[in-house]
Amino acid sequence: MENRCKFIEMAAPRFVNLSGMLIAGIAARYNMAKIEGVDQHWSRFAERVGFVPERVGSAYYGVYRNFDGSGFEYITGVEVSGHSVAPEDFVTVPIKDHFYAVFEHHGSAVDMGDSHYTIRHKWLPESGYDLGDGTVFEKYDHRFDPNTGTGVVEIWLPIKE
Repeated sequence: MENRCKFIEMAAPRFVNLSGMLIAGIAARYNMAKIEGVDQHWSRFAERVGFVPERVGSAYYGVYRNFDGSGFEYITGVEVSGHSVAPEDFVTVPIKDHFYAVFEHHGSAVDMGDSHYTIRHKWLPESGYDLGDGTVFEKYDHRFDPNTGTGVVEIWLPIKE
């Protein structure tokens, strides 16, 4: 697999004890060697987000799960109450209580791979921390402009305390 990501300068993370939450959204599987179509995935979700009952807050989430040697599942979603019933074609993903390092990606969402790469292959090995068994996710709040695809996105990395 050819790696097209590069190391970038990133600010140190802040650390957060996250209380669990439930994310409801649309899932798709992506190949690690050639990640394409994420922008269309977000567009499909944007068309459906208005049908999600009992939404909590205004942030959007990109959740990673089911990693294997060839790829991963990515869920575009929103936080919902524990009583919410998601639309039929949605999945729900519980994110359990965990200790997180929270990084900020600044700029274009297209370059987010560089931030993930730097966190996993530079910060984590040099930090003295180990990856925890929680869920990796991105949080898109008011600092991100979905019309331009730019702004600040938080990358939440579960770590062992």
